[in-house]
Amino acid sequence: VIQNFTLFNDYNRDSSLGKYYDDWISILAQWDELKSKNKAKKLLHKAPIPETLRDQIWKLFANVSQNRVQDSYPALIKKETIYDEAIQLDIHRTLANNTSISDTTLPSSGLTRTILFNVCKAYTMFDGELRYCQGTTFIAAILLLHMPEEDAFNLLVKIMYQYSLRELFKEEMQSLHLKLFQLECLLEEDDKELSNHLSLQGIRAEMYASQWFLTIFSAKFPTQFSFYAFDLFLLEGIDALFILSIALLKHNRKELLEFQFDDLMDYFKNYLAKKYEIDQKLLSLIQLVANVKITTEKLQIFKNKFFNEKQKEEENELD
Repeated sequence: VIQNFTLFNDYNRDSSLGKYYDDWISILAQWDELKSKNKAKKLLHKAPIPETLRDQIWKLFANVSQNRVQDSYPALIKKETIYDEAIQLDIHRTLANNTSISDTTLPSSGLTRTILFNVCKAYTMFDGELRYCQGTTFIAAILLLHMPEEDAFNLLVKIMYQYSLRELFKEEMQSLHLKLFQLECLLEEDDKELSNHLSLQGIRAEMYASQWFLTIFSAKFPTQFSFYAFDLFLLEGIDALFILSIALLKHNRKELLEFQFDDLMDYFKNYLAKKYEIDQKLLSLIQLVANVKITTEKLQIFKNKFFNEKQKEEENELD
């Protein structure tokens, strides 16, 4: 699907990353919930999952085979919906924003607009509360590049429900605002100089990281970067979004500290993602991922702080 990543496309026993291949095979052969997850985490701090094994390993991480959405997919895609136009528009946006997932590359991958539409429509009909969530097409496209459409639908349901991604879209996106607040707190704790610089320039996490969280880094980033983001996310859940965001900010620290507001916004929008079209840049970023530590206790402290500040704001408005 993508030509720039020869190092990752040729990732097998005989490649420069081949020393990790057999470790992933052993995880597949003898899956143990705790031991295998710890081993997988250590491997993902060195390199992505081999492309030929991703389909099986992603399903293993998410436990898809144990909790499939039984027999609903064929029925769901036949239902009438008022969201067809919105889904088609989002598919167009998905293909326009990602040069690696486009009308020219879809046929060779087995992914078509119709299949992408079907998976997004099925999820829309399945989720009676949220219905269609803008950005779902980016996630569905990444899944469909690795597995048949019904498997992709089942994994999409897992991502939205078991991994709680759908919570980010609910109730005026309050959960998303909380996550972005926690991200700013984590950055301040990890790199106060960078945090202060962004704050002084008026740059808030919502200006650059909202799309990162809502699409699991599948919008604008090169596909191999997105694949690695899914590797981490399906293993570690929502925490992976914090980990990868902090690693990204630190990996681009030098440039970010040099820029003022307009250049910062331009860099986030047009240049940061493109940096990872080079495979060695992605490998360099992965080394930083291993050093980012996120704890439940930290996130809870920042969550309490978020709601305390929110309550104070509401009280001030009443006064």
